[in-house]
Amino acid sequence: MAYYVETLLNAISAPAIPRISVFDGQGLANTAWAYAALYLRDEPLINAIAPAALCIISEFEATQNLSNLAWALAQLSMMHAPLLDAISAESIPRSDEFSSQQLANTSWAFASLGCFNSPLSHAISAAAIKLISPFIPSGRAEDVCFGVDLRGLGWAFAFALVLDGDFETLLSNAHLEIGRALDITMGHLVTAEMEAMATREDEESGAQGHCALGEGRPRIIFQGGR
Repeated sequence: MAYYVETLLNAISAPAIPRISVFDGQGLANTAWAYAALYLRDEPLINAIAPAALCIISEFEATQNLSNLAWALAQLSMMHAPLLDAISAESIPRSDEFSSQQLANTSWAFASLGCFNSPLSHAISAAAIKLISPFIPSGRAEDVCFGVDLRGLGWAFAFALVLDGDFETLLSNAHLEIGRALDITMGHLVTAEMEAMATREDEESGAQGHCALGEGRPRIIFQGGR
C-alpha cells in the first residue's frame, strides 16, 4: 500500500510543481502537510512551495495554514530559513488567532528545527496564557485534547530552553485541573477495570488474587511527561 501511495503522490507532484504559482495559501499548506504526514520528502515539491508561499504569506487568511506549513517543514526536517522567518513574522501579530493545537504545532516545528526565536516564543506564550487563564475543565474529551496541546507547548519551550518558571507553573496547574476533572467524570471507568483485574485468575500461579485498590478512585492526572 505504501508503494502505491508514494507512486500516486509522485505522480501528483510532477504536474503540480509548474502550476504551484496558482495555489493559494491553503493549497500550498495542505499540499506540504499531506506529504509531510506521510513522511514523503519530495524536495523539488517543497522547494517549489516555499518561494510560492513567501510571495503570498501575508495573504494567508487562516492561521492554520501558517501552522501547517511550519509543521510540514519540521516533520520533513527541511530547514528553509526564509520561509520560516516569514511564517514567524506573520504569526507573531496574529498569535491570538491561533488555537491551542496551532500554538503547540508551531512551537514544536520551530523548536525541532532549532529556530524558536524569542519574539515568536513570547507571542506564543502570551497567546497560550490567554487561552489557559479562562479555561475551566469539564472532564470531557475536549479537556484531553487541550491537555495534549499544553503538553506539546511545554515540550517545545523546554526543548528550546525558553520555558520560564511562571509559564511552566501555569502549564502544570492546568494539567492538574484537567486531571482532577477527568477523575470525577471518568475515574469510575478505571476503578471498574481495576476491580475486574483484581479478580482475574493469576495465570502463573493459578491462584485467585485480589489487588489492594486502596481508598478513593485512581488518579488520571496528566503529568506533563514527568
